[in-house]
Amino acid sequence: MRLIDADELIEEFKCIISDCSSHGIGEYISAYEYAIRRIEDMPTIEQKHGHWVKVNNKNLNNAWVCSECGHMVYSPKEELMNRFKGCYCGAKMDESEVEE
Repeated sequence: MRLIDADELIEEFKCIISDCSSHGIGEYISAYEYAIRRIEDMPTIEQKHGHWVKVNNKNLNNAWVCSECGHMVYSPKEELMNRFKGCYCGAKMDESEVEE
């Protein structure tokens, strides 16, 4: 699945409707208006934001968990954790710096 900004797509369609009107090709307007109504009726998914938390357990060296879902990953170096931009749960890891 790919997340899109539905509001931005609707604005783009409104610009296309405006262009169609000004160029005398109104037969496409109703199709774009219908598409806008359908997009507005679609269910939404809120983007989760999280960060990596270092596991403080001597048996789990180099382990980090997602602050949103608890999924665990292993990384030998803390600076490598910044390369993991997202978790399997869909959380975007931009909430804060890596925590220990």
